[in-house]
Amino acid sequence: MLIVSLGFPKRCCHQHTTFPAPRPNITPPHLTPQSPVSALAFVWRSARSVFRSLGVRQRRDMAGLTAVADVQIDPDGVFKYILVRVSKKGGSEHKDIVRGTKTAEFHNNIFEKLAPEMEKLELECKCLGGGKIDHNSKEKKIRVFGVSTGFGKADHAVSVEKLKSVYKDYEITWSDDTK
Repeated sequence: MLIVSLGFPKRCCHQHTTFPAPRPNITPPHLTPQSPVSALAFVWRSARSVFRSLGVRQRRDMAGLTAVADVQIDPDGVFKYILVRVSKKGGSEHKDIVRGTKTAEFHNNIFEKLAPEMEKLELECKCLGGGKIDHNSKEKKIRVFGVSTGFGKADHAVSVEKLKSVYKDYEITWSDDTK
């Protein structure tokens, strides 16, 4: 004999079979796709492990390194600079960047300002060395030289290549001179 109670089958005798109440099909508001972008994010969050097992990465992860400028230096003057390797946390992809400013008393002041910015982008950074830059925007010349007492000498050749990619019409040189 089969008794139906609230639409769920239930057997009479010693074998009782009940089914759990159906869960309402309600998606939490923060997961409801409102636009094509949030719909993609919703799909990504829902199937992240499947995508990752297939080697698919979320676009934001790929854009992390490209969002970081190769060079950020002051427009004029002689100032300290550092060469920094930026990479995704736990990843092998990386790129080298140049940062320099007159406001830094020491090379580590530049790094201490940069590190939290990279942390926000879920990137980690390592200082490869430092030196000085003499930037003359009127004559369109940049000279890279010197050494950082705290971080050691940067590979000025790498720094110059980064500078040349941004300051294409400049004459850019480097030397191991300290002054």
